[in-house]
Amino acid sequence: MDYLLSIADQIWTWITTNPGPASAVAAVVTIAITVLEKFTGALSSLFTKKQPPDQEPLHVNVVATAPLAPGSDGTVTFTIEAYERRQQELKDQLTAEIEEAEGEKRELLLREKAVVEGKLANLETSFAEAEQTIQGLKDEIQRLGNELDPELREQAERVLASGDFDEAEKLFLRITDHGEMEVAKTASAYFQRGKIAEEQIRWLDAADHYKRAADLAPNPDRLAKAGEFLWRAGRSGEAVRYEEDLLAIQEREAGEAAPETATALNNLAASYRALGRFEEAERLYAKALEIDKATIGEGHPDYAIDLGNLAGLLIE
Repeated sequence: MDYLLSIADQIWTWITTNPGPASAVAAVVTIAITVLEKFTGALSSLFTKKQPPDQEPLHVNVVATAPLAPGSDGTVTFTIEAYERRQQELKDQLTAEIEEAEGEKRELLLREKAVVEGKLANLETSFAEAEQTIQGLKDEIQRLGNELDPELREQAERVLASGDFDEAEKLFLRITDHGEMEVAKTASAYFQRGKIAEEQIRWLDAADHYKRAADLAPNPDRLAKAGEFLWRAGRSGEAVRYEEDLLAIQEREAGEAAPETATALNNLAASYRALGRFEEAERLYAKALEIDKATIGEGHPDYAIDLGNLAGLLIE
């Protein structure tokens, strides 16, 4: 109990001394409220089984996408109005599917719908992220170069310029089905299909594509995405393998006390937590917290995320 109070006190101290980005503060406030609500009821339910907290552990993604270069030849031409319309259509589609779904499938659809609603609520930011995704797809088409026939390259340019992710998925399906392509390039194409599915909030498909990419040619980005979306899709048992491999790579290449290693520890802990491996999860969360404290400092939003994850685990 004293440990839980200590964690709650650390969260409150972080909120009052680190204004930071609004989104980070909002996330930490939510976690803090959850911790305090759980604690106030702890004395009356000390010997009863606690229900899982409403606040999910935050799963941090180490993959970053470079912003579009202003005025570059790869400028995306699709409009924010068309993007908004597509998101609203997706929300309506998910709403209809939720009414028919049950159990774990319904829970997954509800989480996906929440992400779409978040995109609509922060339209400019989500549109900019979609533009970055399209630029990454265009870059991949350029890297494949002569591996693709001229007709397919021309079709890809038109599809990506219009922001049509459905057609882009079909293009990359043709690429991944190309039997003569090198393994590394096939893995890269699967990774791009994962990014398309991620943009379209198709987490099961994204998990499968990222998993194929990581299986074919593992690297930190592919392992991180495979682990993240298997976890998002409720397949934490599968996610563990990729996250353990990622942690081993980060410890070896970045170092055991590096921020990248802290992120890998945090994500693996989230999967352990989902599987009920609470002691292992607590150990990894605490280790990630120690690394962040020594590297990025207690005032950084990522430190607050790790602190909140540890607190959420302790109140379960």
